[in-house]
Amino acid sequence: MLPLPAVTQTYSLDDGIMRVELPEGAPGTLVIFFRTRFPYTSMGEPGRLGDVYTWRFGWYPLLYPVTPETWEEYGFRLPAYAYSVELSLPKGWVAALPGDEVSVRVRGERVTYEARWNRPVRSPALFFAKEGELRSFTLEGKDFLIEGWYLPGFEEELRALATEALEILPWYEERFGACPYRRILLVMHPNKPGASFAADGIVFLSRWYFDRMDLTAKGILSRVTRFVLAHELAHLWWGIGIGVDFAAENWLSEAFAQYLAVSWYEKTYGAEGGNVFVPELKGLGEEMMENILGFVNLREHLVELPYLQTAFMGFDEAVVKPFREVRYHNADYVRIYDKGYLIVRALATYVGEERFHKVLRSLHDRLLGGELTVAGLRSALEEATGIDLEPFFASWVTGEAQADYEVASLRVRPAEGSGFEAEVELRFHGEGPLPVEVILVGEKEGQEKRFVWAPGAENPVEVVTVSTDFRPVRATVDPEHRVPDIDRLNNHYPRRFVVILGKNHFPLDAYYLKVLDPTTGAIQGGYMDRFAWAVLPQSRYVAGFVRYGRAGELNAWAQVRDDVGLIGALAWTHYLWTTPEVGAPGETWSLSGTASLGAFKLPDTQFAPFLDIQWAETVNDVYWGDISLIYSDGSYRFWISGGKEFRLAPRTYLQLGAGLGRATGDVPQLFEFGLEEFATFQGTGRAKLSLRSSLWLPPWEEKYRMGDLFLLNSVTLGLFLNAARLDDGPWLAETGAVLVGRVEALGGFIQLELVGGIVYPLLPEFGEGKLFFGVTSGI
Repeated sequence: MLPLPAVTQTYSLDDGIMRVELPEGAPGTLVIFFRTRFPYTSMGEPGRLGDVYTWRFGWYPLLYPVTPETWEEYGFRLPAYAYSVELSLPKGWVAALPGDEVSVRVRGERVTYEARWNRPVRSPALFFAKEGELRSFTLEGKDFLIEGWYLPGFEEELRALATEALEILPWYEERFGACPYRRILLVMHPNKPGASFAADGIVFLSRWYFDRMDLTAKGILSRVTRFVLAHELAHLWWGIGIGVDFAAENWLSEAFAQYLAVSWYEKTYGAEGGNVFVPELKGLGEEMMENILGFVNLREHLVELPYLQTAFMGFDEAVVKPFREVRYHNADYVRIYDKGYLIVRALATYVGEERFHKVLRSLHDRLLGGELTVAGLRSALEEATGIDLEPFFASWVTGEAQADYEVASLRVRPAEGSGFEAEVELRFHGEGPLPVEVILVGEKEGQEKRFVWAPGAENPVEVVTVSTDFRPVRATVDPEHRVPDIDRLNNHYPRRFVVILGKNHFPLDAYYLKVLDPTTGAIQGGYMDRFAWAVLPQSRYVAGFVRYGRAGELNAWAQVRDDVGLIGALAWTHYLWTTPEVGAPGETWSLSGTASLGAFKLPDTQFAPFLDIQWAETVNDVYWGDISLIYSDGSYRFWISGGKEFRLAPRTYLQLGAGLGRATGDVPQLFEFGLEEFATFQGTGRAKLSLRSSLWLPPWEEKYRMGDLFLLNSVTLGLFLNAARLDDGPWLAETGAVLVGRVEALGGFIQLELVGGIVYPLLPEFGEGKLFFGVTSGI
């Protein structure tokens, strides 16, 4: 028994590997008897959820051509070999096994499955459950046989996706090479986080999508689920069909699968405008979907936007690097899937999409069942195109380039004779410049002229003169978003403004102005999540913030009130980050708190400086705290509180907290301490001692549907006991029980928390119970 190398994890390393050295060239049969366990996890892979068991990788013997001393350099690979599986289960259990040939035989109280492939495979997956937990159907197409396995009640939805798979697979084959599997299992997996995944000849789709497929609006998640299906099917070409080093070069798996899936999606549903949440019927729920989510574009909002946000927050790094050297594992998904896709698309544009697709097809035909490296990809592309790709790969694949393409100005003058001359000032900021398209548009539809600008380190600023037969009114660089760009706002000159009336919108390359928000009556404006402001005319209230990346934000609010005049606050809020141990080599950043320094504007022109520090740890432990200090005209208000959660039993938690505060001198009354945590007492004071406790029992989670309108996700019962004392008054205490129900609507995008319970006053004397109810919502 040997320890696992710390390639992808830093926990449970001892005795993680059983090494069996095989004599080179010696004939014979080796039989290894071993026992393993299926852990119970929310992902359910590898492991179990209820009576459903799943294990894709590593449960079987792996033939590695390395020694333990070189494992870290070798990375995490799954070599393909001629595996076959024989699985014996008790009667009353059923297995869904991939394979070119699968047979079943029954002997006594055992059912035995045998699965064989006609070629080497790298991931002979196990998937089995008690009878009744899984049901199946078969759908045969011209070239493929889809075997669907679904949880009871979802046959119709999985059949529709199986039909979609029979359309996606030939589309991939035509462009990227023959699919190595004729029999493909399409499995509905019971996991709760929404994780979908693939292995040789099998695709797992999370139940999360099926539960919400038609929630509130018919087909609200149908296109999202089809995209997930397309991505997982693409792994039969990339990551599974062609193997990679999953520890350092997972980009070759996930980003290329993403590239195939987005390409199919945009060919099927179009590339421009809202193409994800498109109503299939007319109805109230469908109108809600269109108004709230109708603007969403798959590539811009679900792929490019996460990259823009991650780069802005300072969590951007190379897409290809050893797992143990990653500095920001919290951004792994965005780095590998989203930024990774953008780089693949930029590479395809750089060398030419047609030639790029030919190289992908050639690699698939040559390396199916083998492995591809980044160096091998570059070599194949250079051989096919004659282009030196060292600068591209050094900047964008193994490097940490960031780029910003800007149209700085547009000047137009009449040309001699006829037409116009436009002077376009273009600027490049960053590293890894790539050729980009620039488009000039006129006032009338169809008036446009395009040219290519190739910035470089020696010419980051260039003024290009272009002759046109129309007067250009706008210049745009990279109009199709073909290259990674960390600031889309300056892609246009003049800068774009989008006015939002009614239907929601979220432009990546424009300021927005939202007039009379129907939910709040506010007038709002801003740019993405970089800055925003809002005015509520009825309450004479204004607020806004400006965010400064990972550092923090400047925020302010003000209100004019009839009773006290102008009040408000201005503060700098600094983000507090920690790097907890999460079991992965490298570092993971977690936002654990904020520190705010600012001042309140009080009535009568008084200003009150304040400091507030809040923190909460939820990764390795659960605890929280708050310290605040307010100074006002020689007096102060001080508060400190904290709490911790204790695990008493599986999914049973005890939370304990305490707080202490004091106000001195002539601190304004609005800063006095209240009893906000109580339902049966009111009052304020200049000193407060608070004690809080709550016990949360395991939640009920049965996914209860209320028609197609709402989904009751969980109900949790809590018991609480709170006590406090204001000034020199008596102790106050109350106890009670609360039910917290989590409800979803609109495909899971609207989440409601329903709170209801009963509370009894205990001190200074026992009193009559009081019912309470509440609702909070979020999108």
